[in-house]
Amino acid sequence: MKSDPNVIFEGSIPGNYDRYLGPAFFEPFAKDITARLSGERPAKVLEIACGTGILTRLLRDSLAPAVQLVATDLNPGMFAFAQDKFSANQNIKWQQADVVALPFPDSSFAVSQKIAEHCGLAPVESTMQAFVWRAVHQ
Repeated sequence: MKSDPNVIFEGSIPGNYDRYLGPAFFEPFAKDITARLSGERPAKVLEIACGTGILTRLLRDSLAPAVQLVATDLNPGMFAFAQDKFSANQNIKWQQADVVALPFPDSSFAVSQKIAEHCGLAPVESTMQAFVWRAVHQ
């Protein structure tokens, strides 16, 4: 069965997504998230659904260089597009992952719950939220 590129976000779609939707929808969100984390000193941050890397860039630029940023996304096309924006020495671990099956042990991340709260993931009110909350140390 052939995959529909409009569903899997491959080819030119990640670039168009980044160019046209990014500034309108995702940059304001990314700026808000990084502002909420401005006083935080986490050791390890988990970003779920990194998409084309808009929030990833602002997180990497605003967090201390020693902070490990783990950026995840389910979609290979979006994930590859995001990775291409960064150099290998920027302390980002890239991992393809599904939010309902995060491959991390409980309390793996000392990330502020503010990211999850902004995404509507706190307090835990649904099954999907529970998957995320399990991996994030509160």
